[in-house]
Amino acid sequence: MRRTILAATSIVAGLAATAVSAAEHEVVILGDGFFPEIVHADPGDTIRFVNGVDLVTAATATDESWSTGLIFLNQEKVVTVTEGMTKTFDDRMPVGFVQPADESDIGEDDLAASEEEVEDWDETTAELSGTIEWETAAPILLDENGQPMTDAYVVDAGDDGDVGTATQ
Repeated sequence: MRRTILAATSIVAGLAATAVSAAEHEVVILGDGFFPEIVHADPGDTIRFVNGVDLVTAATATDESWSTGLIFLNQEKVVTVTEGMTKTFDDRMPVGFVQPADESDIGEDDLAASEEEVEDWDETTAELSGTIEWETAAPILLDENGQPMTDAYVVDAGDDGDVGTATQ
């Protein structure tokens, strides 16, 4: 009985730790790129792709194994990062997709594509690209030569609002 309670407590604690450790990252799709272009996320985290342009857009794995589906104006879609997922993505659109002039031109096929039901994506339409990274830690501060400062930390330089770095 005691072992059962201890095992159940360990499982619940493990699940709670996993839920607490998952983070949400945001990527804004802009006319000239994804921002940020590299997302430092771990499996279990989520990435919220936000349409920041006046066009219908999407974020799709370069091997088409995952996609946000179409993201209409002022909308966003969330993708959960999973172990082994394709990390490179771009903004390819469905084969034959024609950008609607406005929201009244959005058809049934477009709505289906917004629900991730697209099977054929046209890689020739891709203009932007991004990467999900979890084996390489997020970059740390760099010195004036562009080299990592492993012992640096951010400091507030004073009342003028400037931020600087210091080393220990």
